[in-house]
Amino acid sequence: MLGALRAVPEAPPPEPLGFGCIALRGVVRRRDGFCLGPVDLEVRPGELVFLTGGNGAGKSTLLDVLLGLTPPDAGRIEVDGVAVTDRDRAAYRQRFAAVPTDPALVRDPTAPPDAPRWAGGLSRGQRKRAALQDAAARGKPALVLDEVAADQDPAAREHLYHTVLPALARSGVAVVLVTHDERFFPLADRLLRLRDGRLVPTGGACA
Repeated sequence: MLGALRAVPEAPPPEPLGFGCIALRGVVRRRDGFCLGPVDLEVRPGELVFLTGGNGAGKSTLLDVLLGLTPPDAGRIEVDGVAVTDRDRAAYRQRFAAVPTDPALVRDPTAPPDAPRWAGGLSRGQRKRAALQDAAARGKPALVLDEVAADQDPAAREHLYHTVLPALARSGVAVVLVTHDERFFPLADRLLRLRDGRLVPTGGACA
């Protein structure tokens, strides 16, 4: 007589894919008459990178390429010197958590993973803070934050720049933040400025 079947333990969730350097090499992306690039950019663990530029400069297009949401039309993305191909693009994307400029739908970060997402009843600033907490809790090695400091009250903004972002970087997370808060630019390890789809020199210690 067969003994009772033992329950098969669930496989642990896969570990986030680490990296030493994510690089954009001569990346070009064309969309709706706009051309981004060629762009050369490196992102490393523990770095706090600020990205700035006017409307239409190409910030959203650059983030889409960096996140692996849209492939470049020319050039390549590399992880530790190895080019990302269509076959492993999905795995590449698993390295990132992101907060969009208007996170209208977020999940309560204190809830279990299968809890329903919620929206409404929160200000834009509150939604962004909740979305940032949710993204950071995922334990990804890279965070891409689009205007997460916007719509915050002065105290929350100071806390973000002086406490939250540096703590994430110290923990080894690569943080890329789109921002126009010039008075906080000196806090970045690197400051990148986009103009007409090209990265331009910023001058100063953060360049």
